[in-house]
Amino acid sequence: MVGALLVWLLARLRVSMAPFTIAVDFFQILGRQAAVNIAWGGASSATLAWTNAFDFNVELLAPECVVAVDSAATWTAVMAMPVLGVVAMGAVHLVQRASTANDAKGRFLSRLLLLCQLVYMVLVQKALEAIDCVTLPSGKQVLEASPEMECWAGAHVALALGGVLALLVYVLGIPLLFAAALYAATTRGGGWVDAVAPIAARFTPQYRWWMLVIMARKFMLAAAMTLNTTRPGFQLAFAALILAAGMALQARTRPYRHLLFGAGSGPGTRTAEISLAWWERWSTDANLLEAVALAASFAVVFGAMLFLSGEAAVAEGTLQAWAMAWVDAGVALTVVVSVAFVVATIGLSTTLVRRADVRKVRLKRRASKLERSRRTESSVALDNPLWTTKPEGNRDGEYIRSTNKST
Repeated sequence: MVGALLVWLLARLRVSMAPFTIAVDFFQILGRQAAVNIAWGGASSATLAWTNAFDFNVELLAPECVVAVDSAATWTAVMAMPVLGVVAMGAVHLVQRASTANDAKGRFLSRLLLLCQLVYMVLVQKALEAIDCVTLPSGKQVLEASPEMECWAGAHVALALGGVLALLVYVLGIPLLFAAALYAATTRGGGWVDAVAPIAARFTPQYRWWMLVIMARKFMLAAAMTLNTTRPGFQLAFAALILAAGMALQARTRPYRHLLFGAGSGPGTRTAEISLAWWERWSTDANLLEAVALAASFAVVFGAMLFLSGEAAVAEGTLQAWAMAWVDAGVALTVVVSVAFVVATIGLSTTLVRRADVRKVRLKRRASKLERSRRTESSVALDNPLWTTKPEGNRDGEYIRSTNKST
């Protein structure tokens, strides 16, 4: 529900979507990293704690503190939220369709795809939690997210079936929905083009399918941070490998369009970029923002590895505690600076894109007005018998007065 309301609000405010979705992905990755079972420093833990707000799930309200609910009920409520969000968006769609002559089908589908993109990583994590079991020293298997629940017995059977269903419907179904929408827009057109336009338009034409790469990266990161929580070293190493591959692909492809100049890369586009101020250039370059977000995520993972290895070294006395304090400060500073950069980019890019849109509208109106004025002058000149155009060989385009010579 929160995600659906956020999608509606973003559409109303006309926020630049490429920077915003990059920011949400970045914050959700930081949230996954903060949940790794290591002894974070005080500053690092404080700067990473707020990132859970971008998970868009009911667990943030802590319902177990108000009423007695078990983990299975909480899990069911979280997984039902996207369905309720789609129902709410469908109701809004029906109202808009009844109150306007324009068909709102494309707009509804585009908002649905955006909602799926925002909550995908959370859904992957919750679906895997339902089937992630660990074996205790006694030989008993329990659910890792809820150790009081024995695996494959009692209430867990229904929960595991729900997890498998969530894997099929959400984890596999959402990427298939994106792929089907892109294919339909390419082959059939119509409302599908309007549906995928807000997503495909973020990328250059040859990389319009790049959203599927992003969703694959989200799946792998969510799986790495959800499974094997008893082995944080493996989690961090796998996450570092995924982020390193993401940085390499991003640097090689640069798939995002420029927010002001589109996908062009010719001399005209480069000249236009040079004409901008430095802050306008970096705030409207979505590729730079994605590179910064991936690099900051990798730096936090590297800091977590240092915490993991340094914890034992400090306990053994082979490493001074002040060294870990420097690591703690470095991780916290990385998070603060990168988050400030991301937030500033969203604000500046939205302002600049709006200003460019207003300028385009004004230029279009001025051109239309000049065209109407020229047509009016041409029609008046042609209707006046005292005026005629010069012969075709005369290129100055002016009008001359005709003279009627008597014979």
